[in-house]
Amino acid sequence: MNDTQIKLIVATNSFVEEKFKDEITNNISSIGAKQFWDQGYTGRGVVVAILDTGCNYHHLDLKERIVGGYNFTKDSDGDATIFEDLNGHGTHVAGTIAASLNNVGIVGVAPEVSLLILKVLDYRGSGTVDSLVKAINYAINWTGPNNERVNILSLSLGLSSSKEILHNAIKQAVSADIAVVVASGNEGDGDLSTAEYSYPAGYEEVLAVGAIVNNNDVAQFTNTNK
Repeated sequence: MNDTQIKLIVATNSFVEEKFKDEITNNISSIGAKQFWDQGYTGRGVVVAILDTGCNYHHLDLKERIVGGYNFTKDSDGDATIFEDLNGHGTHVAGTIAASLNNVGIVGVAPEVSLLILKVLDYRGSGTVDSLVKAINYAINWTGPNNERVNILSLSLGLSSSKEILHNAIKQAVSADIAVVVASGNEGDGDLSTAEYSYPAGYEEVLAVGAIVNNNDVAQFTNTNK
């Protein structure tokens, strides 16, 4: 893969092995999500655009959360209206964010949030910078059926090097009052004193999110830098 292609950053969560035993999983309870739900912070009225491998939009936990989508890949013969997940990663991310509190399966961090599914990675989990930039611009300009606008971009993907066109798109999103949340990357060496960079996580305008293990220590594989 050359540095003009993006790749997914696998969503890793050591707590999810309990997901079929309890609707509210340990990862959700450990961040105190239920306390916020009790205060009314369930994600209602917020739109998260997920730029990933698409989503299983027939899933019982997700179908009520999805308000739109677009396919920027060559999957499904490039049909822009078919943003079905042929990889699984995008559906995983969508479930972590927004799985409904409906007594089916698990519950996500924000169980009443709305999702805009922007498929930028194909069935192999790879895509292009051009598609990613187009998707970011699409999210900036998107208006929902009730005049909703995108509030958050979620990108669990990365490039090994910075691209000016991508950085400019990120800055435009932030200027449009959209929070850009990006996975930090899985190329870490376990040494917090060394620096590993993935982009767009490496841009100062974004919120970069790393991984932890069960005892809340930083995961050995997660990227860390200044």
